[in-house]
Amino acid sequence: VYSGLIGAGIGYFVSRRSLPTWRRLLPAVVAFLGAWAFHALFDFNDQLGTMLILGAIPLALLLIALWWARRDARRLATSS
Repeated sequence: VYSGLIGAGIGYFVSRRSLPTWRRLLPAVVAFLGAWAFHALFDFNDQLGTMLILGAIPLALLLIALWWARRDARRLATSS
């Protein structure tokens, strides 16, 4: 999961050369933060309640990254 998220962020950054740098970098940073949050959640398993609350953070980051990728794919599909 961690490598997949990081790889998706790097792939997005490298493959979208037509976009400004900040628009390519933001999803890459979100992917990195998602991988970091998932890893922190995996390492932190003391209390279930805290783990569930912390689980919302990587889930939100993952959903944002998926929404962003879907929106971008639709935009590319309609511009062709």
